[in-house]
Amino acid sequence: MSEFTRRQIQTGNRRLLTLAKELEKVRAARYVRSQEGFRGYDQETVLHPCGAPACAWGHYVVNNRRRRKRITEEAKVVAALTNSSPDTYEETVLGEGVVELPSIWGGNAMREFAITREAADELFESHGCGAAQTGKQAAAYIRKFVAKRTKELK
Repeated sequence: MSEFTRRQIQTGNRRLLTLAKELEKVRAARYVRSQEGFRGYDQETVLHPCGAPACAWGHYVVNNRRRRKRITEEAKVVAALTNSSPDTYEETVLGEGVVELPSIWGGNAMREFAITREAADELFESHGCGAAQTGKQAAAYIRKFVAKRTKELK
């Protein structure tokens, strides 16, 4: 039995497909700083030291300010309700300076996509999305994940 309702899972699936669509557009050259050797996409970090998003979660929260703010505010509400610290941190983002970002852990990704901890690991850990090396590979993996979950809902 899922800890999420059918509606939550459907919303999570829509959000995952939005992420997949955004990852399709990731071009390595856009974020590469050759002297530092950063790739445009890797699952090992949320942000490169240059402030560019690296992993799937990083792209999801960094590239949309309204979404980032909503997720960060939700993390603060959960923290207040559970008498804990919010799962956020400050990071320098290219073109914005220091901003508050929602951490992938502490339930933020789980709530956002209505996924279990295991699924969050599968998608967003350092070898997530099947050890994707490009945004397109990650997008394809996420689409397969959503298709499987949609089939399980029926």
